[in-house]
Amino acid sequence: MHYPETPETASKYALSALKRMKEEGIAANPRNFTIWCEYFAGKNDNLKKSVDALKAEHKAISETDYHDLYDRFISAGAASARDQKLSDQIEVVTERIIAAMSATGEGTEQFGEALQEFSGGIQKADNIDQIRGMVSDIIEETETMDERSRALQQQVQESASEISSLRQELRDSRRDALTDGLTGVANRKCFDQSLYQAIGYALESGDSLSLVFADLDHFKAFNDTHGHQLGDQVLKLVGKTLHDLVKGKDTAARYGGEEFAIILPDTTSGGATAVAENIRKSVASKRIVKKGSDDSIGNITMSMGVTSYQTGDSAAEFVERADQALYLAKKLGRNRVVCEDKKPEIAAVGG
Repeated sequence: MHYPETPETASKYALSALKRMKEEGIAANPRNFTIWCEYFAGKNDNLKKSVDALKAEHKAISETDYHDLYDRFISAGAASARDQKLSDQIEVVTERIIAAMSATGEGTEQFGEALQEFSGGIQKADNIDQIRGMVSDIIEETETMDERSRALQQQVQESASEISSLRQELRDSRRDALTDGLTGVANRKCFDQSLYQAIGYALESGDSLSLVFADLDHFKAFNDTHGHQLGDQVLKLVGKTLHDLVKGKDTAARYGGEEFAIILPDTTSGGATAVAENIRKSVASKRIVKKGSDDSIGNITMSMGVTSYQTGDSAAEFVERADQALYLAKKLGRNRVVCEDKKPEIAAVGG
C-alpha cells in the first residue's frame, strides 16, 4: 500500500477513521484503522463498495466482516507487493550468476590463449631452462584458472540455494494470498478463480460440476451471546473440518463472513449432496467449549444448498442457484442439505 498524501490529508483520513470506529463501537486496532483509512482515502473502490453494501444490509459491520474485508482488500495488495519484491530479488541473484559465469568465461579464453602461446614457445625453445620457465608459467596460469573455477562453483551453489529459497518464499506468498487468514481454507479471491477454471473445464470436457453453499445457523446470535473470539474459534473449527473432508480437485473456500462454498468438479448433484451431508454431520457432531475451560456451549449446525452447473450458466447464475438452495434449506428449518434439482420434501436431509 502506498500513501503519497500530504501529512494534512493523511491526518484528515486518520481522524475520519477514528471518528467512524468510535461511532461503530469497534476497537481502534491496526486492522480496523487500516480498513477505514483506505475507505476514506477513496482509492480502493472494491473495499468501499463492500463496506457500503454491508452497511446497507446489516447497518453494523461484524468482527467477522472486518476479518473478511482485511483479507480480501488489504492483505491481497500487500501480498502482491511481496510477490513483486521476491521476483525482483530472484532476478538480481540470477543476474549475479550470469555476471560471474561471464567473468569466468573471459578467464577461460585467456587461459586458452596462454596454452597456445606455451605450445608455440615449446617448439621454439633452445634449452631446458626456457622450457622449465614456460612450464612454471603455465602451472601458475592453471592454478589461477582452478581458483576461478572453484570460486565460480561456490558462487553458483550459493546463488542457486538463494534462488531456491526465494522461489519457495514466492510460492508461500502466492499461496497465502489465496488463503483465508482465519480459517485456513481458500479465500474469496481463490474461490472466484477456481470457479471460473472449473466452469471452463466442465464446458470443455462435458463433465459434471457441482457447487455447495453452506452457512452457519444463527451465527450472529451466537456471536452476540458468546463473543467474537469464540465465534472466530467456531469458524476455525469449520475451516479445519472442510480441510479434512474436502480433498483432491475439490475446493473449499470461505465465501464471506460465516458463509462457505465448495466447488466439486467431476461430481454430480447426488455426489455433491453426499459430500455436503457428510460435512453437515461432522460439524454438528462437534462439541463447542469455552477456550481454557471444559464448559460446553453446545453444538453449531450448518445449512447447505447444492446445485449442478447447467450449460449456459454464467458464474453469477451458478452461484445464485446454489445460494437459493441454501436459502431453502434455512427456510425448511436449518441444519439440513437441500439439492436444487430435487423436490424440497425429498431434498431436505437431516434436521
